[in-house]
Amino acid sequence: MSENNFEDKLVIRNTKSVLPSGLAEVDDFPENVVVKVNDIDRSAPLDFGSFAFTERDAKLPTTRNPLKAIRVNPNSFVAHRRQVLLFIFDHIYCTRLSEASLRKLYFECRTLFNVLDGHGYQDAFRNSACARLAFEKYSVRLAIQLACEAITSYTALTRQNIFKWLLLGCFPQDGHYITHGIASFSSKRGHHKVPEEAEVTRFAQVTYLIGFTVTDFIVENKTFPLHLEVASFKKYIFPFNSACPGQYPKAFDAVNRETGEFESLDTLMQRFPNSPKRITNYYLKRARAQLQKSNEDMRCTARLRLASIAVAAYTLLLQLITGMSPAELRGIKYSDVVEAGTGQVTAELSSIKNRARGKKTYYSLGGKIGRRILLDYLRIRNWLLDGKDCDYLFARLGRTGSYTGSFLKLDRGYSKSAIERIRKFVDDEKLKYIGPSQARKYKSLVFHELKIPNKLTASILNHTEKTNAVNYAETSPERSQIEFHNYWESVRRHAATIIHRNTNNDDSLVTPSGVGGCNSFRNPSTSFERAPLVPDCTTQFGCLYCDHYIFHADFEDLHKLLSLKYVIQEIRKCASSIEHSTKLLQDLMIRIDQVVLGVSEISENHKLIVSQSNHRVFELGDLTAFWEARLRRLELSGVVL
Repeated sequence: MSENNFEDKLVIRNTKSVLPSGLAEVDDFPENVVVKVNDIDRSAPLDFGSFAFTERDAKLPTTRNPLKAIRVNPNSFVAHRRQVLLFIFDHIYCTRLSEASLRKLYFECRTLFNVLDGHGYQDAFRNSACARLAFEKYSVRLAIQLACEAITSYTALTRQNIFKWLLLGCFPQDGHYITHGIASFSSKRGHHKVPEEAEVTRFAQVTYLIGFTVTDFIVENKTFPLHLEVASFKKYIFPFNSACPGQYPKAFDAVNRETGEFESLDTLMQRFPNSPKRITNYYLKRARAQLQKSNEDMRCTARLRLASIAVAAYTLLLQLITGMSPAELRGIKYSDVVEAGTGQVTAELSSIKNRARGKKTYYSLGGKIGRRILLDYLRIRNWLLDGKDCDYLFARLGRTGSYTGSFLKLDRGYSKSAIERIRKFVDDEKLKYIGPSQARKYKSLVFHELKIPNKLTASILNHTEKTNAVNYAETSPERSQIEFHNYWESVRRHAATIIHRNTNNDDSLVTPSGVGGCNSFRNPSTSFERAPLVPDCTTQFGCLYCDHYIFHADFEDLHKLLSLKYVIQEIRKCASSIEHSTKLLQDLMIRIDQVVLGVSEISENHKLIVSQSNHRVFELGDLTAFWEARLRRLELSGVVL
């Protein structure tokens, strides 16, 4: 179906707006019910009833839309979805969901029905067989998105649980059989990965430069255009667009954004040859007049818009510095930060952590730099208030089409709208957003690298040592790659050194061992920072990590080393914990293979010796006397069966 034909079939249906408290009375025609959050909220109601139609408008109704309902195709009505809507309405009525939870439920259900209707599973709630097929395919789709990192494990689990919840509600007898055998996604708290240092640095740099540059421009009453230079973004901002500074009308652009100057009439005529000269000249004069007007009115709409972007940038930056959760940051009172009368600004932010039963939390601003950023933010905040009062430290400008001059508490989803505005402002849709959870993980990583005690780290981040160990004791992908690279480079270098030293070694100074030789017996030492096995002259499992290990590139030492490998393989076969044995012995196996590979690369004769040694040990089972006895003791003790 073409887009035009699809749009032509969509109509506006007669709907009934119902408060959550009145949903118990809905029995007939639930497809025409829209749920209004409350009597005061002016936003569009939640159109749950549209889920009964498989063809719906993708656009959500806005506050200005008097109809406040989603357009649907009446011919796409699915009767058996009425029971789904009634189940949802009963849940909303009985649980008395909060406004935030109600909105979240609506958007999660909307995502589910969009996928079902867009991929041929319109009959998912018709019967148990259709439900089973749809749930299976939906879970596979989520798994693919998770594997491609399009969604997080938490999102996958949430979306799967919403579908499962609806199936259990609509099929109370068969619901468990419908979902049985299909693996559930797992998600733990703190599912976000540790961000890379470059991502954190860029995010902090962009938000700080936007906040500082715009604040200085606004507070000091400077004139347009504003020259903004953030990393690779260098542009002049003019007060010409009502949506966002920096984004200009495509039909007519009278300025050169690179130089910050107006184009000449001749240049504009060449750029827009189809436009009459008088029209082009009119738009050019209009742009000049608008620039002059904006420079005369120091509280014009363009400046208010810029100031709101600066507030958004500072809010995200201070959230990054402190690692405060959105709920904590929204609840910070101005009086807790600035002392009345003296104007003294605190060095830390305090808030109430609702998730921890109202615990009072304190977050450091990080010394002089953090305090300076807070003072800069207070400059633009005071300019916006213009003498008015606001209880909250972080807030937003009130709007009903245009700015009302009010200063309201931040919305729950403020971070999403703030980062979207900043990305548009600097023309960088790929700017990585560093949320509070990622910020805390990054801070924890830095603290651990600085060898700060775990107790102090947990105290700074306002959680317990156990929470820090379980959810914050990880490294970033960037650091992991560097550590793996350095480790395996040291393994290869050490293996090559072993081969090299043996070709020039004085055998009279070497003490034979179970895995080769030693030039300083009873004196174990290692240069590896994180050796899985500590060198010990009594066991000889850790000899390959010892600086005094000597290996002769001959049949005798190869027989010893491969005998050790054979014993390790037998131990791993019978290990009760595969994960533990892999962690302990896998690196040792790889080191053995590196040494053996080094021997085979010396010459064709050495390659033949390696082949004969492998045949003798792994096919004939002929071990050295030392490792044969060790293997027998392990068998008698029950370690190897």
